[in-house]
Amino acid sequence: METTSTPEAPLRIRVVYAKKTHEMTIDREKTISELKKEIEKETGCSVSQMKLMHKGLLSSPSSTEGDLRLLKDVKLADNAKILVVGATTSQIEEVVSAEKSSSSPAFLAQANAMATKKKLSEEKPHIDIIKKGPPADVMLGYRPGQEPLPEGPLTGLIGEGGKKARLHIRVAQNKLIIHYPNTSRELLHLNRLLSNYGKVFHGCSLSSYFCDLNNNRHSNPVQLSLSTVQRVSSEPIPGHEEYLIVGFKVGRKTTLYLYWVPAQYLSAIKGAMFGSAY
Repeated sequence: METTSTPEAPLRIRVVYAKKTHEMTIDREKTISELKKEIEKETGCSVSQMKLMHKGLLSSPSSTEGDLRLLKDVKLADNAKILVVGATTSQIEEVVSAEKSSSSPAFLAQANAMATKKKLSEEKPHIDIIKKGPPADVMLGYRPGQEPLPEGPLTGLIGEGGKKARLHIRVAQNKLIIHYPNTSRELLHLNRLLSNYGKVFHGCSLSSYFCDLNNNRHSNPVQLSLSTVQRVSSEPIPGHEEYLIVGFKVGRKTTLYLYWVPAQYLSAIKGAMFGSAY
């Protein structure tokens, strides 16, 4: 008397992809290759990018021969968990589209325009200042290298209008202080630049500040809270790369520039503004 074998029940598996679990059922006589196609339908992960993990590597995009194995021979337990790694078809298309865009004439033209943007040292206001050369009392500058800020100010600098300046950053007091010659003309020039920012300096309004200047009773340097500095930009001075032009952006249209800043202090200056990661 012939006996007929009872067909095995379909295999139930849990497929995990992009933090989502998909419950699937598949015939045990199917191959891994066929399983991957079913997973692609379920998850959107492309077979060409798909890697399957189950107690180690079960299948990779390059495992052509291994994918011909039957599921029953792989000995997957019922309700087994399979981790899927790979990109979806839409993600692949996005990458291809981005690659095409990056080689388009419009993209290349924009990139070239950005690359050919004038440096600070090539713009007239800055040229007029740096062409005079470093001040006689400029501090020693060098690169590469990094140094912490000294306790006192950085001296021998040139500021707005080509006037001598000193920079003092007091982290504990949350202050950035720029010392300029105590002349009404120079301080009025600086505060005219800062008027767009519209803040209060030294505990008095700009109008009373100007009034004090006219009466020659105001001798304080320009002081800013470190938190008001939005960005610190820098650029080496051509022919003197151990020194920098450093800009402190303090308003939508206002940047205060200092020249002949020793390059070894740049990291410490940015660190004082934005954190020690710099």
